[in-house]
Amino acid sequence: MKESVSIIVACALIAVLVPIAFYVFLKKRYRITSQPFWAGVIAFVVFALVLERLALAVLHGTDLWARLLATPLKAVALAGLIAGVFEETGCLISMKISDLLQKREEREEEERLNSVSAKVKSEIMVVEHERNHALLHGLGHGTAVVVIFVVTMILNLVYAFRGASFFTATADPIDSIASETIIKAMTSMQGFHAVDFIYSLIEELAALGIHISLAVMVWISMKGSWFRLFFPLSIFLHAFTDVLVEVLVESGLSPFMCVVFFVTVSLTIVQFTLIVWGRIKIGTVLKAVQKVSEQEE
Repeated sequence: MKESVSIIVACALIAVLVPIAFYVFLKKRYRITSQPFWAGVIAFVVFALVLERLALAVLHGTDLWARLLATPLKAVALAGLIAGVFEETGCLISMKISDLLQKREEREEEERLNSVSAKVKSEIMVVEHERNHALLHGLGHGTAVVVIFVVTMILNLVYAFRGASFFTATADPIDSIASETIIKAMTSMQGFHAVDFIYSLIEELAALGIHISLAVMVWISMKGSWFRLFFPLSIFLHAFTDVLVEVLVESGLSPFMCVVFFVTVSLTIVQFTLIVWGRIKIGTVLKAVQKVSEQEE
């Protein structure tokens, strides 16, 4: 019992400290405001916890969902697609709003620049700033998911020490449903071994990398032209990772191998995003030089 409690506490602390450390690093390294982070958090709450849940609630009451349940993989795929559409659309909308607000500051700064070298530097810094905003936005989205994970860990501790009696009956039907949901979720976790919480932590951190990568893809899609394809790609990858989790659970693989496979997929998505990001950076430098040269002529 003590071992499990210690591991749960350690997992919860690590889950909180990793996003905080990344947040502090981005703030200090790139000197950006906190606005994109909180935009990511708000976008997750509105589009994932509210709108997405409402859409799923409507779907669950249809005959289509009843038929899909006969093939769980199809049901998970549709739910994952819905999650991808709502969450990545929320990301796109909040990024566009942030972009509009940011461009006001950029125009004011541009008016103070006179030399060609300063203008080139400004063009590059603008794109760098946008990319770093995308990172912080994705971190905000992923941190909101991690917070839910931490809350689950805390509720498991509460359940372990106080039991189901901690959640008293209430006349309010909504509170009653919430309490029953919490108890059901925690009861299902009671059979977990201590190491399962470590696996869950690793999966959450890998998922954090995926969320940040998808946010960067949404930002890339805002660059126009063929880059727009990165938006549907982000939705597809979101749905794909949701389906992957279900496939791994049903595959019969050991929990360790499931975690290894999921982390590998996460690292692949992150690496792919970094490669595209790097190419955009090179293109940004060339375009900045070309743009300023044309303006000087």
